[in-house]
Amino acid sequence: MRRHRHLVESQASIAVFEETQALRKLAEIKFQDIQDEYLQHRSRDVLRWLDPYNSKFQHNSCRKAKFSGSGQWLLEDRGFKNWFDPVYCTTPLLWLNGIPGAGKTVLASTIIDEIQTLVKTDQVRLAYFYCRGIDNSRNTFEAVGRGLLSQLMRDDEDLLLQLYEKGNLQSGEAVLRDASMTKELLDVALDSQKTTYIVIDGIDECGRDERKEICTWFTERIHKLEKTDFGNLRCLFVSQEDGIAKKDLAMISAIKILPSHVHKDIRRYIESWRMKIEEKHGHLDPAEHPLTDIIMASTRGMFLFAKLVVQCLYGMPTRKQLLEQLQPDQFPKEIGDLYDVILGRISGENAGAPPETVHRLLGLLAMAKRPLRWHEIQGFFAFDPEEVEEEVDHNMRKLRVDAKDLCWSLVEHMEDDSVELIHPTVKVHLIRQHYLEPSKMQCDLAQTCLLFLSIDACSSTQDSDALRTYLMKGYYSFFDYAVACWSLHLQSALSDLNVDEERNRVGECLESFLDLHLSNSVVQLRVSATMMEKIKIFQGSDFYAKLCQAIVAERKQLGADGTGPSPKDPLDLGQVAKVVRATLEEVCSGVSDNEETLLLQSYYGKNSGWFKCSRINCVRFYSGFTKALERDLHIAKLDRPYRCMDPSCGMYTFGYSTEKALQKHLFDVHGADPGTTMILEFPIPPKEARSTTAGHIRCPECPKSFTRRSTLRNHLRTHENSKPFRCSACDKAFTRQSDCKRHEAIHASDKKYLCAGELIDGTPWGCNAGFTRADKLQDHFRSAIGKKCIAVKMKEMELKTATSGREAEEARFRELLDSVTTIVNAWPEAPEGL
Repeated sequence: MRRHRHLVESQASIAVFEETQALRKLAEIKFQDIQDEYLQHRSRDVLRWLDPYNSKFQHNSCRKAKFSGSGQWLLEDRGFKNWFDPVYCTTPLLWLNGIPGAGKTVLASTIIDEIQTLVKTDQVRLAYFYCRGIDNSRNTFEAVGRGLLSQLMRDDEDLLLQLYEKGNLQSGEAVLRDASMTKELLDVALDSQKTTYIVIDGIDECGRDERKEICTWFTERIHKLEKTDFGNLRCLFVSQEDGIAKKDLAMISAIKILPSHVHKDIRRYIESWRMKIEEKHGHLDPAEHPLTDIIMASTRGMFLFAKLVVQCLYGMPTRKQLLEQLQPDQFPKEIGDLYDVILGRISGENAGAPPETVHRLLGLLAMAKRPLRWHEIQGFFAFDPEEVEEEVDHNMRKLRVDAKDLCWSLVEHMEDDSVELIHPTVKVHLIRQHYLEPSKMQCDLAQTCLLFLSIDACSSTQDSDALRTYLMKGYYSFFDYAVACWSLHLQSALSDLNVDEERNRVGECLESFLDLHLSNSVVQLRVSATMMEKIKIFQGSDFYAKLCQAIVAERKQLGADGTGPSPKDPLDLGQVAKVVRATLEEVCSGVSDNEETLLLQSYYGKNSGWFKCSRINCVRFYSGFTKALERDLHIAKLDRPYRCMDPSCGMYTFGYSTEKALQKHLFDVHGADPGTTMILEFPIPPKEARSTTAGHIRCPECPKSFTRRSTLRNHLRTHENSKPFRCSACDKAFTRQSDCKRHEAIHASDKKYLCAGELIDGTPWGCNAGFTRADKLQDHFRSAIGKKCIAVKMKEMELKTATSGREAEEARFRELLDSVTTIVNAWPEAPEGL
């Protein structure tokens, strides 16, 4: 009986233990789910703040273009191995360079893929970026930094949380654009025990100052490493070997791509295409038509030449034309000759589209101020200002073939639906051969934008029903580009607008545009002498003054300090865009029919970007957000940068437009001392331009004029050297009474503003210096001594803020964890021996 009872008790204990283990496992799963959700929420917020260019699009395009097995020579190069070796590195900085068209970007993607094999084993970290000159989201130091940070934070929880606190508590920017903060965050991100590889391709496409800053900062960052950390950070730059790059990267190891390096890869690539060409056109006798040798003789190390020429030969409609093209007197010897052959095919009599269509498309892509999406290009072609009834008609005028079908291998349709020229050398050649005339193309694009914005659909007087009708017909496909870029194209065209006929046409477009969109704003913006010189060609026109105001306003909005649309703007384009987009969002949210959804996507792009920012200087003006809430939070942070530091407070999300309003909120709601918030690092909002209208009351002694007589009286004392206001304590005299009163406060014995206080643990801080005014105490805190005084208090406040920032998010998690722990602890311990 005793043994039987012991056996029953043992079996019961085992069942209890197994149930306890299952419950513990369930608690761990729930714990992990909550932690993952918490980090995902933080990650979304940080990505919204960084707003990086997704380099995966470019990388995937390069991988598709890469011929299997190519680039092996580079991976076996001794100089590359010295940089790449994850254990023993002798060269942490490396510069890969070559001639245009040598395949540098594809080689960069090969290196990235090779590093990713190490990343999968959790040995190293990798971040890469592809620069692009025409794209403002890819051609600055800040853009590179944002892209690298977004990749480095993926598997680094500590970095993610630091970026979150910087972006939400200290930045005040909707998108990180501050160079010093970008450098500070990169410093933190790159300070890791893991080996980190950085690959930056195309730095030669950035502006002179930007490329220098990129090269200098990363080079100095590696040179600052301790000897014990040598090799923890590696950086690879990829660019052309031009004079600027030689100067910026002269002191680091370099690998130059020579024809001998890529000879085998190019030959294998041509051989693979020779088989395709023979499948289409029939066998080619190697003795009579040595296709591979003919092409190899002209490549001179240019992978781009080989790629374009085999595609061109493959595209020949007949065998006869193919054989003719292989003749020595017909075969292209240079990349420019090849471009001419392709142009002849796509613009000739037997081309699949009218030559003027191809010319317009190539001109648009070459002169565009930013990369264009395919739906925007369709909107450009669907617009015809000469049509009175239907200015925009997608059904009749949109392109029924893809851009590559029209322009062959001269263009590339990217994964993000943008269309670009295959290489910068295409634009250079088209201009050099006078196929495109930059001034004329800029003039044509300026007129197109102005005429488009002058149609009834772009008028601010349209009602909601009319807007819906226009939207469903695709009228606004080209709207975003025209609103943001009309002035840029106009300014590019002005310098060469010397022909009277052309000037008159542009003048007519401007007059119609300004008549429709000029608002009743009374604010007069200052027009610089440089701008007046640029626009002097229209100086005799009735609309000259209006044009000056319009262009200055657009330049201001396109600049880094652009504040977005306002009723005070000289033009009402911002208000029109607001109404059009609100109607689009309303229409899209109410569409349930799949056909209508597809139709709207063909007009305005996929619905991943229909909720857009209102500022034309923001990349989100045309790329947009997936949800209205994301867009609203983005705009709120742009317009109201002063945010409460308490994450549980509503004003943490929406913020205030001025520091004074935030101080009042902190004092009224949270009981914080307003004087304390003055020393926090809040952003300085852009100042509104003051009216430059001269005062009507003139000084008799000098050219100055004033709007008030009291101001004039104070000013006249400076001419008379009159100081009628004397200090009651020391007899010092002042011109203005306010200056005298401010001075007298110095003699007051009551210095109520003290540099002193206690920390939470009771430790005193400060030097006990007293001041009669709050601004003097603030000046003290800005001095070297004052910064030391306040440092400990600031550190305590930052720690408190960071702690409270997590508490609100973790409350639900702690509650669940406590409940699970209570249940688990209630179960008996496992019996001994199990």
